[in-house]
Order: sequence, then C-alpha cells, then structure tokens
Amino acid sequence: NTETRSGGSRYYELPEAQELWQRFVATLLQRFNRHTARTYREEPAILAWQLANEPRPITHRDAYRKWIVASAAFLRQRDCGHLISLGSEGPTPWPSYVGTNLAKDHAVVDYVTVHVWPQNWGWFDPQNGAGLDSAWALAEVYVRGALTEAERLDKPLVVEEFGLARDAGSYAAGSTTALRDIFYRRMCRLIAGGGRAAAGLGFWAWGGEGRPSRPRSVWKAGDALLGDPPHELQGWYSVYDTDASTLVVIAQCSHMLQQAAHN
Repeated sequence: NTETRSGGSRYYELPEAQELWQRFVATLLQRFNRHTARTYREEPAILAWQLANEPRPITHRDAYRKWIVASAAFLRQRDCGHLISLGSEGPTPWPSYVGTNLAKDHAVVDYVTVHVWPQNWGWFDPQNGAGLDSAWALAEVYVRGALTEAERLDKPLVVEEFGLARDAGSYAAGSTTALRDIFYRRMCRLIAGGGRAAAGLGFWAWGGEGRPSRPRSVWKAGDALLGDPPHELQGWYSVYDTDASTLVVIAQCSHMLQQAAHN
C-alpha cells in the first residue's frame, strides 16, 4: 500500500523509489515458473499486472497520475501480453481526502477496479447484524456509481475486493457466516445484472485449509497464509474450506456470472 500515516503518498514524487519499483517489476517478469516452464511474462495463467494495492494520492494528485501513466507504460514496454490494472479501491467514503478519481485514474489502464469494505469503512458492525441492509444500500450505490463511470470510459469494471466478517465478529473457524453469505450473494447478483461494464468480482479472501495459529492474532513467520494482511487479525475475512454455506454461494455465483457473460 502506497499510503502510510507518515506520508507514504510522497512515493509518487520520489524517482529513486519508483526506480526500485521498476527494478522489482523487471525481475518479476523474468521469474521462471518451474511448474509450467515459462517466465511470468509468458505465463497465460496470469490475468493482469496491478500497479499497486489501493494507491491513494492524498495531497500528491498530479504526481500520482503521472506515476500511473509512467508505470503503465513501463509495464507495457516489457509485457504486452497481459492486462494492466491500477488496484484502486475507488473514491472510498472519503473522496476529498484520498484524492482518487475513477475516470482520471483509469484512463491508461485496461479495466476499472473498486474495493468494497463495509466494516473497514464504518458502514457495518458485525456485532449488530441488523445493520447489514443499510450497509448493503451504501455498497450498492458505491458499485453502481463505479459501473456508470466504467461505462463512460468504455472499460470493464471488476469489484476485485469485497468481504464481510463472520457472524458477530467471531474469529472461530466453526462459527456461522449467514450475513457474509447474504452479502456475497447480493454482490454477485449486482455484478451479474450490472450491464456491459460489469466484468467480474473477487471475494476476499481464500484461507482454504489454513487457520490462525492463535485466536485474534496478527501474522508471524511460520503461520499459515490466510489472505488477511499480516498486520490485521488473521481470519477476519478468511473463507475456509469448511465454510460449506459460503462455498455454495461462491459456486452459485460463478455459474451466475458465466451465464451473464453469455447473454
């Protein structure tokens, strides 16, 4: 993430920092996948490269958009076989602070991205399940606004991150996920019926067989990788292999999106 409390958005004005990013990207593109005998640059299993995770310009807006143009061009010169996306969460509930602009920010990348985080954004408290409907109303407005902007840009939209905590904010792997399932199902229906700009969505995040090493703990070396960022409580948004009801919703959603794509 390019923003920190100490002013990480200065990154966009630091040539030496961007040079380090370019060196990293150049190395990554040439990384050899021993399972397919291809470099990442040649790997068809990779959908797209993303410039950053949830970049925010804050007070460096001109430099931010110049960075987008330069970074996308750097990638395209070295890999013309993969899509390029920004990784933006969109305007968030605080657009005047974060300084993002869907139209300007996505002008030179291949598709539009947004993220939807009801609890992180103060729309939903898992301890109060009755608030889900009001949180969903805000989420729906947010996504529909992004769909409108994507249509104006004539580019696809991917809701590439969305999630909800387990019922009552539990971190126990065996706890219920009824509200999460409702949220997932609604998001899927929204994208499936979202029109020509609605291209896909990705829940966050697959934990699979992994489990936190300790209840309500942050990640440490040796722990399972659950999808939750290492500085956040592990299992917050993780979908486990035993979350049977959620897995059914995901399977149904996949089928629904495939049908929508063929209509």
